[in-house]
Amino acid sequence: MKILICAYDKSSSGISAYTIELAKVVKEIARVDLMCFDAIEEELEGVKSILETKINAPRFAPLLSFMLARTKLKSLKEEYDVVHETLPPYGSLFSNLVTTRWSHLTYSQIAALRTRELSFPEKLGGIPVTLQHYLLDSMSFKKAKYVIRVWSGEFPIPCEIKRIKEYNNQGKINLLFVSRDISMPRKNLKVVVEALKHVKVPNRFALHIVGGGKIPKYLKRAKIDYFIHGKLPRERVLELMRKVDVLVLPSTYEELGYVGIEAYSVGLPVIVSNILPFRNIFKVSLKFDPKDPLELAKILDGLDHSLLAELGHKTHEYIANERSRLKFKLKLLYEKVSKQ
Repeated sequence: MKILICAYDKSSSGISAYTIELAKVVKEIARVDLMCFDAIEEELEGVKSILETKINAPRFAPLLSFMLARTKLKSLKEEYDVVHETLPPYGSLFSNLVTTRWSHLTYSQIAALRTRELSFPEKLGGIPVTLQHYLLDSMSFKKAKYVIRVWSGEFPIPCEIKRIKEYNNQGKINLLFVSRDISMPRKNLKVVVEALKHVKVPNRFALHIVGGGKIPKYLKRAKIDYFIHGKLPRERVLELMRKVDVLVLPSTYEELGYVGIEAYSVGLPVIVSNILPFRNIFKVSLKFDPKDPLELAKILDGLDHSLLAELGHKTHEYIANERSRLKFKLKLLYEKVSKQ
């Protein structure tokens, strides 16, 4: 069986990581081609990269990006048993399509959220960008023989299992927060900062922040122990995960939160907000109301190095089992779709 996965585009860090890791899983059950719109930074043994071309369109013009790529997409002569699309609608020109729905919200809800929760100037594109995504997604959803709802937990999230980290048994508890833009409201760094103001023993904790964007004023004023690492490549983030004690994902909205999956892959415990996708995906994580810093503070007060090691081993075991389950489910799905 031959599978085309489309498409890798590094402009979206979560979707691009998901796409790469999906290719690594699928190559264990089938032959794989991976459509790429950017050069892949790591060597993917057993995966053939095709159509390696950069789409020169701004982030706020996804419809233009598709129109620019359409001619090259039509030039592909290879026939595939199944086309697995992670970036709609780039697989919509092919038959036997399996596509991906990333959000559980309606498009009107997404438009409102982008306008309200993104940083400036991205928020200006809330309505026009969402309208373009609605038109593009519809092309794939109408043609697809199956739609994988990533946020539902129906299909496990693909991730390569890595060597489990070593756990600290003394010293401060080091928290990690990761975001492309640390000032983005929906990423909700503020609730972590507020929680650290309310823990019983503040000097037990240190907060490590990875990401770009402006440093929020509330962080500058906060009397907490924190370190800003700036933007880091994926491998550097994974290195940092081996040094800290727990990742916190406090988002008010996410489609996936892939950095949490990568934390699971090295055995780093993850504390998440109790939004719907996180409840479905991060089954062995402690959860809190993203609007309640006192609830997060209570969770932090209950942590010690022994508990964190226990949680870390559970996350590593869980994600390994999920990867095996994903292979089984994808094999059945591909066989079914190819015969329809």
